Amino acid sequence: MATLRGWPHRAPSTEHRAPSTEHQAPSTDADADATVLPRSAPPPVFGLAPDWLLADGVPLADALVLSHPEQFDRLAAACPEALPTAVLAGDPCFDRMLAARPYRDRFRRALGVGRGQRLVLLNSAWSPQSLLGDGEGEGAGGTGGDDALPALLPRLASELPADEYRVAAVLHPNIWHGHGPGQIRAWLDRARRAGLALIDPLEDWRQALLAADVVIGDHGSVTYYAAALGTPVLLGAAPLDSLDPDAPVADFIRTAAGPGTRSPYGSPVRADARPRGAGGRRDPVRRSRPGTRRGGGRPSGCS
Repeated sequence: MATLRGWPHRAPSTEHRAPSTEHQAPSTDADADATVLPRSAPPPVFGLAPDWLLADGVPLADALVLSHPEQFDRLAAACPEALPTAVLAGDPCFDRMLAARPYRDRFRRALGVGRGQRLVLLNSAWSPQSLLGDGEGEGAGGTGGDDALPALLPRLASELPADEYRVAAVLHPNIWHGHGPGQIRAWLDRARRAGLALIDPLEDWRQALLAADVVIGDHGSVTYYAAALGTPVLLGAAPLDSLDPDAPVADFIRTAAGPGTRSPYGSPVRADARPRGAGGRRDPVRRSRPGTRRGGGRPSGCS
């Protein structure tokens, strides 16, 4: 039986994640059959190095599914041995979201968004430089640091009227796996008691994304999908140094800058989360639309 493999991602059962473009080194385990890169070579892009795609120099999969033509060039540069197995199949995750748009009102009701309320969706990728951070920043169980999400939650509570806004969060599955559900809920306990809804990262994140009026996120693929859907986006974290500079998501991050770590979020959120139909068509922050420049029209971000 032929092996069919999707584009590599960071956690099992996370098929919804777009291709990763974050630099991460392969395993340095002495027993691992790792490919030695010359010192002048750039860091491998997560999921594209031969370490992930080859076994004894032979592709692990008979078919490697890609979502966009630009990924052929990326694969050819990183692991040409796997190129013959590449199959361009599009992005079924994005297609599912487009097909589900007529059910947006139903999703909003399921999330407790009332008539006249607006939904602010927070999204964090899996990285020390993500919106959640590494759990060592102030407000996240540590004594100091710059983790954005724990510091952002009380700011949103103070800047956004509770009767006008609902706030929900989608955290990468590996955040839950790495820290443990108990620790995540402990860190966010005060916010949850104040009304924060934690969204299932495997099953319900698409519905929450479609229901959202504005997304505050980082370099993760969920934030990128939001912009592709035309939902306004604010960046709470934007670690360009950890991204492939030629990746479409890097273009997006450079364009869709956020208000900064100390600037008020209330004003831009209120401006971008206006109800649909008010003031005409909504556009993402800085008019940033993935697909209008390098990389084409399908999300190709990192998990």
